[in-house]
Amino acid sequence: MPVFQHRHFVFAAFLLAALCGAHFVSSRAIAQRKAQDFWQPLRPANEANEMPAGLPFQTLELANPDQQTAELRLDDGSVEGGGLQDNLIVVNRLTPPSYPATLQRVRILFPTFNNQPDPTGKAIKLLVATEGSGSGTAPAFAQYTQINTTVPGTSLTNFFELTIPNGPTITSGDFYIGYQASAPHLGVGFAFDTNNSNAQAQNRSYISLDNGASFSVIPVPTGGVSAIAMMRAIVTLPNVAVAPAIDVIPAALNFGNVSTSSSLDLPLTIRNTGAAALNVTALNTSNIKFSFLATTLPFTVAPGAQQIATVRFVPTAVQSESGTLTIVSNDPTRPSLTVPVSGAGFQAGSNAIPLTSGAAQNGQIAGAAQSGTCALSLQQFTIAVPAGVASLQLTLASAVDVDLYARFNTPVVLQGGQVAADFRAESLTGNETITISPTTTPALQAGTYYLAISNCTTATANFTRIATVNTNTAGQITEELQADDGSPENGLSGGGAFFVNRLTPSRYPSKLQRVRIFFAQFSGQPSPSNQQIRLLVFSNTSGNALPITPALMIDRMVTIPTITTAQFADFDITENAVITEGEWVIGFQAPNPANGVITVIDTSSTFQNRSFARANTGAAWSPLTSNAMIRAVSLSGTQPSCTYTIAPTSQTFTAAGGNGTVNITAATGCAWTAASNATWLSVTSGAAGSGNGAVGFTAAANTTTSSRTGTLTIAGQTFTVTQAAQACTY
Repeated sequence: MPVFQHRHFVFAAFLLAALCGAHFVSSRAIAQRKAQDFWQPLRPANEANEMPAGLPFQTLELANPDQQTAELRLDDGSVEGGGLQDNLIVVNRLTPPSYPATLQRVRILFPTFNNQPDPTGKAIKLLVATEGSGSGTAPAFAQYTQINTTVPGTSLTNFFELTIPNGPTITSGDFYIGYQASAPHLGVGFAFDTNNSNAQAQNRSYISLDNGASFSVIPVPTGGVSAIAMMRAIVTLPNVAVAPAIDVIPAALNFGNVSTSSSLDLPLTIRNTGAAALNVTALNTSNIKFSFLATTLPFTVAPGAQQIATVRFVPTAVQSESGTLTIVSNDPTRPSLTVPVSGAGFQAGSNAIPLTSGAAQNGQIAGAAQSGTCALSLQQFTIAVPAGVASLQLTLASAVDVDLYARFNTPVVLQGGQVAADFRAESLTGNETITISPTTTPALQAGTYYLAISNCTTATANFTRIATVNTNTAGQITEELQADDGSPENGLSGGGAFFVNRLTPSRYPSKLQRVRIFFAQFSGQPSPSNQQIRLLVFSNTSGNALPITPALMIDRMVTIPTITTAQFADFDITENAVITEGEWVIGFQAPNPANGVITVIDTSSTFQNRSFARANTGAAWSPLTSNAMIRAVSLSGTQPSCTYTIAPTSQTFTAAGGNGTVNITAATGCAWTAASNATWLSVTSGAAGSGNGAVGFTAAANTTTSSRTGTLTIAGQTFTVTQAAQACTY
């Protein structure tokens, strides 16, 4: 069973980037996923990245025949994120390529944040320490030399050099360099590289949130592959002979699920980070299912250059595969570099189970092998969608944390350790819903949808799934309208700011029943519990062009309930709010100051272009680049005249008992339930549904010498079961 990284990891709460006059912050209590859109707004559009792919160090110049000057660096030159907080300390662990090494200068990239003061000229403390064992444990704060200075300027591409008087010399181990912001921070923050896949640069940036009492490695943010502070060091080193140095990106290849009737190619970048030519003489594999495509050997990679080799995975059976690739070269320190590879064979045709629209079906999925990961079931399900339907609704219910995925005409697979799907529902609960309609992105299409389930616990999960195809726009349904996928990643905060979503019902008229807003406790922020917000509802027929002064259908103060875990808070709508065209615009205005009321953002799902914010009344609405977790529950359409027919209406069993199925015929939107009226009869599937469907049941063995009769009530109709007596034996 393929395993991928659990989403329930957090990035330290000090990280933020500015957008629309508000700040993104990360929650300590909610899940983390892809956040590339989250970090991009920090980088000005007119500034280019300073450096190419990241190197552990770069030789700059020769000081004398016996000495050279080198820059020690972890980052790749590009900034994807930033953060600031009072008294915040960040340091980098930098290891020279040879010894002795003497620290001469530090190079730091100082960012500017929207809606924050310019940090230029503000006070900071430069911090310098050494650790001789190379253990990776940051020195205690008392061991740092503190140098009082000021921020010389700001840029997202240019580093500022600061001289270290009488810099220390080490003969082993590492330098630790960084700085501390003041309290208040006065706009002094830190820039981060979160998109650097160089394995040698990972887990080397440390943070202290308690004024130096403790240090910890900065965790990787959502969607990123690194958490590297943009701080470097200039050192002098003994002059050594030049040599090649091999490196690969990525450090491992995960092909995910691949059909046994096809193959998948992934690139492997071979880099030379040394100062002499790298000669690659052999490319080997330990598993023939993974192979290098035709490459002329040997080949040479110049210093600072790279060459891409293509690796192909060809599964032949429905099973997991793994192995190693070996690259042989003239690198004196790593003459044989190994790259782990993994993947799984998948037979879409034989392994997918077709579902009946509206019928509840039960299943089971094994738990993940270890905590902190999710296990994606190889067994998938399909639902056929004809042309002209109104919507496809998928629901999943379990007592443990499971996730639901859907993909059009193609099985859900793992690619690069991530689930590849068109739609995903990834809340932290066991209840997931996906609604696909002509207005979603991507839009509902005629064809086959594949459904997959993942288990994000180590326990076996029992679940119930229902896939309902609403074949026309007639009838009345209760539907949850949403732009998010149920997976919270970050937050957007601003005192007095407005946040809304455009939400389109599948049919009309649409009567608003409930507004659902996701709240969470964020690190360093007060709890939103019991805070008051201004609930806002209006209609819109102009797409993205939201009116600046809308005619509000609902405008009232509501109180956020007690938030013990990250969760949706429901606000019932008692007003007669109905639309017959267009869409709902639903949201709230935060208090001023915000007091912990933060709009939770889903950055991992397909961008729906339906979330907007503005700083105050009368301002124009600004579209967000991710999906706000604000939903609506609507009673949509016209209630049909519901009649129900069941077939058959009765069934007879022997004393041994057995299983049976009852088919229900009803109009779309007509809801029904099924229940047993006898202790020896059990409903096993289809306990509830709407429209056409089916109910499964079981009759237990009759151990008595008397026949018996029992009933099921299905869609208001009586289904009779007669069972023979146990035969007498003497």
